[in-house]
Parts: sequence; C-alpha cells; structure tokens
Amino acid sequence: MPEHPETTLSTAGFGEGPITLGAEFETYIVDDKGDVAPINDQILSDVNDPQFQHELNKFKLEYNLSPVPARGAPFTKMQREADKALAKSSQAAALHNARIVPIGILPTLSIDNFQAENMTDIGRYHMLYKGLHKLRGEAFKVNINGDDPIQMESDHVTLEGANTPFQIHLRIEPEKFAESFNAAQLVTPLAIALSANSPILLGHRLWQETRVALFKQSIDSRLRGNVEWRQPSRVSFGHGWMRQSAYEPFAETVALYAPIIPMLSNQKPLAALTADFPPNLDELNLHMGTTWPWNRAVYSSSDEGHLRIEMRSIPSGPTTLDMMGNAAFFIGLTMALRVVYLTSCPQCRSALPNIISIGRRKMA
Repeated sequence: MPEHPETTLSTAGFGEGPITLGAEFETYIVDDKGDVAPINDQILSDVNDPQFQHELNKFKLEYNLSPVPARGAPFTKMQREADKALAKSSQAAALHNARIVPIGILPTLSIDNFQAENMTDIGRYHMLYKGLHKLRGEAFKVNINGDDPIQMESDHVTLEGANTPFQIHLRIEPEKFAESFNAAQLVTPLAIALSANSPILLGHRLWQETRVALFKQSIDSRLRGNVEWRQPSRVSFGHGWMRQSAYEPFAETVALYAPIIPMLSNQKPLAALTADFPPNLDELNLHMGTTWPWNRAVYSSSDEGHLRIEMRSIPSGPTTLDMMGNAAFFIGLTMALRVVYLTSCPQCRSALPNIISIGRRKMA
C-alpha cells in the first residue's frame, strides 16, 4: 500500500465522468453427456478474442463485457454482447464436441472434477493455491447444511471453481461512492434471493444459492482455534458500513490480510501523483484480488482513473435474459436506495440497515 493513497482519490478530476456499467460472466464447458470438459485452452485458441479469459479450472471460461453508459438501455446492449459471446464460444466448443453452459453450480459435478490436474496451468493460480494452502496448513473443509447435508475436505482450491458468478461493475464518482456502496450492501441479499439457481452440489440438495457457503469455505485459509485473534474470512460481507470514502475498504483490506502473491511494480506511486497521474497501484489491485467480499471496491488507473463497485454475488445463467434482469434489479434498487439514503432524515438513514439484518448475518 503506498503512503497516503487517499491523495489519489482526492485529486481534482479523479474519477469524474458518467456512470457506466460493465460485467464479467463465467461459464462451464461440458461434453455431450453434460460432464465437464477441461478444454478451455483449446477454446480460447479457437475464439482468439482477448475478452475471453481463463478461469481457475480448465472446464471454465470467463467473458468480460464492454463497459456501457448507464443512461439509455445499458442492459439491452450488454445482453446483445453476451449473446454474441455465448454464440462464439459455443461454436468453438462444438468443434470439440462440447457445449457452453452458464449456471451458478453445474448439477452434474463430481468430486473427481476437482483434482489438481484440472486447475488451469497459469502462474497466478499456482501462487494463489500455494499462498492460501500455506496459511491454512491443512485441507479446506466444507460443511453445508440442507436437505442432504454435505461434509467433505479438499486439498486444493479447485473446489472454489465450482462457483460460477455473473459479476457486475458499477463505475461511480468518488464523492458518491460511500453511499452507493452501502446501498449495494443493503440490496445484495434481496438480489441473491431473486437470482438463486445453485441448489445442488455434488448431488446434494443444499441452499437455494449454495455458492454463498461454498465460496467461503472452499478457500478459507484460517485455522479455527489456532490463534487468539480470529481473523475475518477473505470471503465476507464486509466489516461495517462505509463512513466517508472509498479509501476505507482499501485500507481495511491491507490492514486485515497478509499478501499471498509476492509481486512488485516498478512504478513509484508517490512520484506518479505528479509525473504520471493516476498511479497504477498494481500491488494494491493485486492484493485486493486475493480477497473476495461480495461487494468489492475496485481502483483503476484507466480512463484517467476511476472507482468501481464490483457486485459479485449474482450467479451466472441460466440465460442472458436472466442475468440482465438480475443485474437491472440489483443496479436499479441500489441507485434508488442511494437516493433515499441521501434525501431521508437521519433517523430514517440509521434504520435502513435493519431492513436486511437477517440476510446480512447469513452472508457474513
């Protein structure tokens, strides 16, 4: 974390501009029997499109939608692009007798799908696994209640790859960030309740949106009872309301969690404040990428610098129309509640968090 990083956020002109939306969605690759097909390298080679990316497991793909202005019909534009991306990847998959399936958790998964050899062979995934496993010191344990409770252990982070999200990005001006982030926190449990599509994991009927519990437990690097201070999970619903600015979640993440990917940038952030503004803050962004709150603050130096709220809780699929409908609800209610928060009386604002206290405890 550079010294005085709040200087960047408070620099005149930083983050100004219209509200925009972006998204990234993950998909499974399955064979003609509906079982996973670990061929993401082959499909990426065939599509030859930088907006498609690897995912943690070889049977997954990610597509990054182009940012669009929030004004007008943003979700229609995003759906059209998503449809084209699915068609393109489906055509490439068909060459290998495979199909592309957007779904929160694939119902046909088996435990054999999560062996180490199914992890995508990329350096950052290897470093992520080594870092989390070193902190943990033993197998990751999953214990989820439901109609058919499941208890299991996994020596690898590949089990996290069962989770397939549709992640929405909301670019927002710095001075509006805190209230917008708090509004997103309020809306998240409601959005999950409406979009849930992942009730089955490895043949077990569990939560309506099992990703909530699975994501947290499958990469939980903490050892219970090992230390007096109980460190928060890297997958969480946050640690309180944002009070003033976006500086708070960045500083909180740096203070609470040790870095697990030891990479350094050549840029000197303080020098970049005057010589090459805005600074890249590569180390900060890398570190933020090794924690997974359901709503995450994102700093970017692109487009003269800006901030985004990454809403990570919505599942992928089952259709692009479902994803865009869920996104429209999530974004629309977030922006509406932000306005209510700003225009309501202090007593009303203090009462808003009680609306979703039960949902918040569920996701904590």
